[in-house]
Amino acid sequence: MSVCYGGCVATANGLLLARCAHRDVKAPQRSPQQSLAAAYLCVVQRFLVIASLFALGLGLLKLKPMALMTGFIAGQLVLVILETQRLKKN
Repeated sequence: MSVCYGGCVATANGLLLARCAHRDVKAPQRSPQQSLAAAYLCVVQRFLVIASLFALGLGLLKLKPMALMTGFIAGQLVLVILETQRLKKN
């Protein structure tokens, strides 16, 4: 259960990143300062959501910390590998 939850947290992180990237593509008229502000906002949003999900998993759900982190790291690695393969094809 803990490992799966960690993988779901990693997936949520990837989905938030994709949402930010999609939003940035739709706003090409931004100035460099606005783009930087949007990037910082995305980082803060992702940090808060992931921290909240970790707090929920560790605090309320009483999941095992090492298993949760293992699932999160594995999920992040899968996302990085998949994106790397996608970029190589293009």
